[in-house]
Amino acid sequence: MRRTHLWMLPILLTGLYGCPEPVSSGQHANSIENPTQFVTEQQPIYVSPHNVGISEIQLDGTGRRDIYDSRFSFRSVSDDGSVWAVNDDNRHLHVVREGEFATTPVHELDFPVSAAIVSPDQQTLAVTRQRVQTGAPQDRPPGDDAIYLVDVETFDIQTFEATTEGDITLQRLHWSRDGASLYYLIRPDDRAMRLDVDTGERMELDDWERYRDDMVTDRRRRPVQCPHTPNLRLETSRGEHDGLVISQPGHTRELVTIEDFNPGRSADTRDLIDAYFFSDSCDYAVYVYNQSVWVVDVSSGVVGKLMDGQDAFSLGFPTE
Repeated sequence: MRRTHLWMLPILLTGLYGCPEPVSSGQHANSIENPTQFVTEQQPIYVSPHNVGISEIQLDGTGRRDIYDSRFSFRSVSDDGSVWAVNDDNRHLHVVREGEFATTPVHELDFPVSAAIVSPDQQTLAVTRQRVQTGAPQDRPPGDDAIYLVDVETFDIQTFEATTEGDITLQRLHWSRDGASLYYLIRPDDRAMRLDVDTGERMELDDWERYRDDMVTDRRRRPVQCPHTPNLRLETSRGEHDGLVISQPGHTRELVTIEDFNPGRSADTRDLIDAYFFSDSCDYAVYVYNQSVWVVDVSSGVVGKLMDGQDAFSLGFPTE
């Protein structure tokens, strides 16, 4: 039998399949400028860099500051970004205040937390305990529905003692819009509950969806639809060119175009542009491409790099 030496294998494969094209993340076809040259707004944008937990940078590329480092993970943030709740590696709760690149541990809650939600008035954190999932099931402590309120200034704790415990977890904790109540689900039977934070009274709800409009959800925003212009949307495009388009009924135009993109034979089907959203005015859009955060002028199509990062978000429209 004739032997084929291993060193000949690449040559044989090249003869069969041809030389593979080099993998490339592509390049912008748009004109590129420094954001300070074409952006006239200073809306804060929040970015997950590669070596920091969260950073803030203004839409025109100025005023960058780091909020907390990569040892911590996000839990919740106030509407204006002045109060952040984060977890350390042990899921213990820490608070970050505006202008301070430092986390303050909530020592009074010496246990892992499963939720920590900033109240609408930015004064209080609602916190629930993380149920222990390690060890044999019969040896694990029971779950409960205790809820803790933490004053973000004094760290004083108000405790709503557990009313039930057992093989349960408390999930999907939300403040009401007026800050007077907390909504949550008790798993595994999906009991919908509301807690009055003034009286401590708990009430079982007949329908979770019925109260959804009263719930304050995650303040992180990536609005792809402009509230000022009906039906104006951002969408990713795939085809001859990858990128970002802006669309209205019956009309679509390219906003960001990436040329010469070649993901290689093993590529998945994810979009080349990851996160993307309108600015508050809808005059600009922010997007993540090639491990960097960019801004584009919606009218001219000029783009500029804000900073390195793998995710970005805003904190909602001022009218929300």
